[in-house]
Amino acid sequence: PRSEAYAADIALAKSGNLINSLVYRNLRAASESGWDLSSRWKAASEDWYMAQTTHILSVDLNSLLYQTEATLLKMYRQLKNDPKAYDMEVRMERRKQAMFKYCWNEEKGYFFDYDFVEGKQSENLNLAGVYPLFVNMATPQRAFAVAEVLEKELLKAGGLVVSTENSGKVYDAPNGLPGLHWVAING
Repeated sequence: PRSEAYAADIALAKSGNLINSLVYRNLRAASESGWDLSSRWKAASEDWYMAQTTHILSVDLNSLLYQTEATLLKMYRQLKNDPKAYDMEVRMERRKQAMFKYCWNEEKGYFFDYDFVEGKQSENLNLAGVYPLFVNMATPQRAFAVAEVLEKELLKAGGLVVSTENSGKVYDAPNGLPGLHWVAING
């Protein structure tokens, strides 16, 4: 269980029929993501003990890893370390192509998390989909498509909502968070 929610996590794990260590692992992963118990991590079930955080290739995490690789590339170029710079270029291109293959939804014009266990994209529309724009990974066409989705689906009176699902959790509608607004605006 998470130290900050020990009793609640134990009670939640007892409410289901999964192995407790798996429940705790998924809850800790959700907490470490910064999106504590968002509808992003829920399985098809409404039960929170069924969170499947560790099954998800998340758009925001992979975008931030891409940005880290870009920073390392710049550093290696400054150091004139061509082999390391080349390695970073290859890593960035692989990550970008994987993101376009698994997380980009051409029909919906948005980036979605990918469940590698189920072998399918999430249907949860949330602000994590703006991270590829924030780290300059998205093509201009994809960026414009994402902007349209934001305007039509996530922009409400008062700003952007975190997701379209109202689950009662902080990282879902009707809430909007300043850090995610900053990422969306800069993206």
